[in-house]
This record gives sequence, structure tokens and C-alpha cells, in this order.
Amino acid sequence: MDKIITFCIVLLISLIPNFGEAWIVQNQVSKNQTFINHPSVEDLLKLDKNEIEKKIGRKLSLKEKIALKLIKVKIKKQAKRNNKISNELAKTDGFSIASLLTSVAGLLGLIFFSGSLAIGFGLVIGIAAVIFSVISLKRIKQKPESKKGKILAIFGLFLGSALVLISGLGAVGLIMG
Repeated sequence: MDKIITFCIVLLISLIPNFGEAWIVQNQVSKNQTFINHPSVEDLLKLDKNEIEKKIGRKLSLKEKIALKLIKVKIKKQAKRNNKISNELAKTDGFSIASLLTSVAGLLGLIFFSGSLAIGFGLVIGIAAVIFSVISLKRIKQKPESKKGKILAIFGLFLGSALVLISGLGAVGLIMG
């Protein structure tokens, strides 16, 4: 009867979709009474068949060995899925969006404004875009698993640098001019 209960517990564990906690039988006190421990997933993955047999004080049956193997496989698959989900849920860094939008606004300012207003606007907005890009790239480098938007930041850095260069050349042309 104890073997059937143990097998049912192990089978139920393998069917649980949330593997935040896995259950294993720790000690067998008598034929009708068992203690159940709640180890973390990492603890369960570290335990091999021999260590579990030591903890429960008997050999695992063939069904229990198969169930243990299935549990470990399912936990590893779930961990991979959770990692993929966390990568998909990573948010685009706000500074990378700001750098791109700022540099595009600066380029539009160069097109629609004229003279010294365009040059001053281009320099200020271009420098802001470069600063936003650098901040974004540092934040993405620090936490690549939770932040994305590196391409936006690089593109914003490129456009912001081009904006500063064009505005600087325009300023030199106005001064020389």
C-alpha cells in the first residue's frame, strides 16, 4: 500500500504544471505514515536516485525511478520555457526609444528650420540624442535579460552623431561665412 501511495504522489508531482515546488518523500516512519519535504527545484535537480534512496531509507521501485526521471525532464523543459518567456517579456529601454525619436526630431528640425535656429536646435537635440543612446546602451549592457532596444539605441546614436556633425559644420559655415 505504501508503494502505491508513494507512486501516486510522484505521479501527481509529474502532472503539476507549475514546478515552483516539487514534492519528494523524505522519510518513511512506518508503513502507513510518510513525511513529505518541499525542496526547491534546484535541490530536486541536484538529488540523484541514490541520494533519494538514502533519504527515504529504501530502494526506489522501477516505477518511482521512471517517475523521478520524468519529473526532472519536465522541470528542465519548464525552466527553458520560462527563460524564453522572460526573454520575450523583456521591455524595450525607454532611453533607446527617446534617443531615436530625439534624433529624428532633430533631423526634421534641420529640414524645417533655417539659419542659426536650425543649427542651434540641431546641436542641442543631437547632443541629447547621443546622451540618451549612451545611457540606453549602458542599461542594456547591465541587464540584457530584462532590457532590449540595442538596435534602436545604436541607430539613435548614429543619427544623433550625424545631427551634431551636420549642425557643427553648419555653425562653422555660418561663422566663416
